[in-house]
Amino acid sequence: MNNFQFLTINDERVLIITLHGRNTRPPKVLEYHKKVMVDYFHLPVNYVVCPFPHVSHGFCMNQIISSTIDDLSLKPDYYFFIDSDCIILQENVFNMFYDLVKNKVTVAGQAWQSNHKKGPNGGIPHAYASQAFLWFARDLYNKLGRPDCDHWSEAAGEEFGGDTAERITYAAKRRGYNVSLFYPSHVFEEGYDLDNGCKYGLGNAYGDNLMYHVSRQDDPRSQDLFVNKCQDVLDGKFK
Repeated sequence: MNNFQFLTINDERVLIITLHGRNTRPPKVLEYHKKVMVDYFHLPVNYVVCPFPHVSHGFCMNQIISSTIDDLSLKPDYYFFIDSDCIILQENVFNMFYDLVKNKVTVAGQAWQSNHKKGPNGGIPHAYASQAFLWFARDLYNKLGRPDCDHWSEAAGEEFGGDTAERITYAAKRRGYNVSLFYPSHVFEEGYDLDNGCKYGLGNAYGDNLMYHVSRQDDPRSQDLFVNKCQDVLDGKFK
């Protein structure tokens, strides 16, 4: 697990992680993710195989962070988690997010909302920085008390619910730090409420064609949508 590659910016190291299962999604999704992120944008993405569905996405995030955060030979300055069905569309996105979090007081990512999970006020929805595209500094993560990235389970008697990595956003808000959320500018098929009047669903483009998260891997259309968007990037559509 510790044979990681890093991207260095201004003498700081960014650890880019994409977690994926073995044979849990169509192989074309991961293939095109690598074509865009590694071959086209030349980013040193670390693809980590997780034993899904036997463990959760958040559990694997915890393992990655705990195995690197105190290791003096690794110790990334920033963590950047990006899902295997999520890509950047323009090269400048990487520097844009680095600029957002380099102050060490900001969590940045795609706005997401788990309407099936309870928040600390019961059923009130909560927009948070999704693990699908999530940046934060190691120093800030320590200041936040190293929040657990796993989702909460009401059945386990925990205080309140929440989804993968949502505690990072909660911790940042409660301790007076910044949370920078990018909202969908276009959704192929809206299906879920996001914040106050916004929507997300299948095929989500964020900002001015900055990044794309197809989501809804349970929908058979998601693979083609993702591959087509990747091909648009490879064809230079967003230059």
